[in-house]
Amino acid sequence: MNNPFNPSFGKVPPIYIDRTELIENLVEELKNPDSPYQTTLVYGQRGSGKTSFISALSHEIESNNDYIILNIPSTGNVLRSYVQGIYSKTSKAVQKTLDSLDGISVSIFGVQVEYNKKDNEQINYQLVLEKILKKLSEKNITVIVVIDEVKASAEFREFISIYQILLSQNLPVRLILAGLPQNVSELQNDNQLTFLLRAPRITLTSLDSSNVRFNYKKAFENAGRTIEDKALDKMTKASGGYAYAFQLMGWLVWKNTTNTVTEKDVNAVLDEYKMLLFRNAYIKISENFSQMDKIFVTTMAKSPNSTSMKKLVEATGKSNAYLSNYRARLLDSQVIVQTSYGYIGFSLPFFREFVNERMAPEFE
Repeated sequence: MNNPFNPSFGKVPPIYIDRTELIENLVEELKNPDSPYQTTLVYGQRGSGKTSFISALSHEIESNNDYIILNIPSTGNVLRSYVQGIYSKTSKAVQKTLDSLDGISVSIFGVQVEYNKKDNEQINYQLVLEKILKKLSEKNITVIVVIDEVKASAEFREFISIYQILLSQNLPVRLILAGLPQNVSELQNDNQLTFLLRAPRITLTSLDSSNVRFNYKKAFENAGRTIEDKALDKMTKASGGYAYAFQLMGWLVWKNTTNTVTEKDVNAVLDEYKMLLFRNAYIKISENFSQMDKIFVTTMAKSPNSTSMKKLVEATGKSNAYLSNYRARLLDSQVIVQTSYGYIGFSLPFFREFVNERMAPEFE
């Protein structure tokens, strides 16, 4: 049997710990024409399972013929991808209806606007989409656009400006944007994208530990392998509820064991596990840190457990108000978490060790 775990980024792994309740709630909101979730932001740190989440969401919605799901990039000609995606996803009967629209020629190969068109005239995508969506509305079909790894670009800004108009006209459109915390924050703070400030966020938080343990046990036992309870406990704790770490730990243990998995087997892969975790995820995450972010986390990393804000103020010589800005920034980036009132800790497994090993020497 092939390894059922896949720690590759951007791919849906064979074993996916679903977020059933979250997906079901969002599906119901998307069906509601008065819901604020008509436009939704899904965000999570690198490796938090965003791609798997929106893939599972898309699969859930696609079972209903009243909805068209379009997965398009946030770069390139977003509007053209939007129009062509609608056309390619509709039935032959609907395509025939769209073909009959006056002045518009649509196919999976492109879009042409024939009315008053000069050779150098640009396509009026707003008018094209208004005509198409009105026809789809008559057939009770709603178009849901999903954009993963979203980033601000000129093409994306143009798309959002037209999408906002379509939404205001009560046309059957929905939008789900998924991205890293810093990219989502950048979008919401963009002067040309203030519309997104009102969009609700869905945060992909840590996986439930009991669910992680259950899925590890199920994966190995379904393959006829035996896995000891202590090994399961060790794997669950080491993954720390981080989706990428769940896949990575499972992949390494599976690859390096045969019939029976013991706690010793898990200990044997820990060094490689941390090396890959640091190299493939944490280095990329830390690249977005400012100098003060680095000072903040390296000061935190000196404590073996949670750290109080009072201690950080004393250690850095900065005021509580000053540090609170960086605390909020790191909380939003899902690097740290509030453990109790006035105390914070790292949210990612072995991140303290990563900071002490890779970042602390910079300040010594």
